[in-house]
Amino acid sequence: MADGQLTRALQHIRRMLGVPGGAALNDRHLLERFTTSKEEAAFAALVHRHGPLVYGIAFDAAREK
Repeated sequence: MADGQLTRALQHIRRMLGVPGGAALNDRHLLERFTTSKEEAAFAALVHRHGPLVYGIAFDAAREK
């Protein structure tokens, strides 16, 4: 995804979550929203925030095999 598209997608997610001015919700709040209300935008925000770390760890582990 191009950087511009990613920025627009994140802005959309923040608007859907009601985050004023793009302020970040903490992980606990996002996880509560996803587990209680099945808010896909909350899950997407968590994946965006932590996905690169998880991918990096998985990639490093696969390379070591």
